Amino acid sequence: MNNFSTKVKIEKIFEETSHSNDFKKRAFIGTAQETKGDKTYDHKFHFELLGDKTSLLNNVSEGQEVTVHFNIKTNEWTKE
Repeated sequence: MNNFSTKVKIEKIFEETSHSNDFKKRAFIGTAQETKGDKTYDHKFHFELLGDKTSLLNNVSEGQEVTVHFNIKTNEWTKE
């Protein structure tokens, strides 16, 4: 598992949703900027917080800049 972080400006915070039993999630969209030479590029990211981590967004507002720490996990897709 790889650990990453990036600084983003919060564009949209979605409502928390509950799924079977105690499983809940909350998502947000953040924009990070990258500068190459004299050009600046915006990159939009969609993040999801799961379980007790959803409360991390309670004290965050749209328009605020935050540093997001995240993991990337993948599984190889197989037909069976």
